[in-house]
Amino acid sequence: MAVARLISTDQERMRHDVHVPAAGQVWWRAAVRARLEGAHAAARPLTWLHGIAAACAIGLAWAVVGMSWPTVRAAANWIMSQAVGVDTRVVDAAALATEALEKSLPLAFVAAACIVLVPVALYFALSED
Repeated sequence: MAVARLISTDQERMRHDVHVPAAGQVWWRAAVRARLEGAHAAARPLTWLHGIAAACAIGLAWAVVGMSWPTVRAAANWIMSQAVGVDTRVVDAAALATEALEKSLPLAFVAAACIVLVPVALYFALSED
């Protein structure tokens, strides 16, 4: 009986301490929340569109570099062979440098893609839905 009285008095005291917000304030909060949720819902397709456009741009850049690389390599070799007084070792060193650059190009693209995609992935992982 003593415990029931304590609980009852505690309930009465807590009931007097409760502050219910006004109806206008509840309505305003609901309207702001609905507007914010609508903005998030409208922005979601645009986010996907930006991701797809970035992937297309990276693929296009990769294709352009891949298609133009033999021309760039031939032009570099021609310039080095036409240079006056160039030692053959310099031409060989330039050929070696272009070959190394050609072999490391996919790694550079992967690194660039990671640099771009990691912040995007972190944004989606840490964003509140």
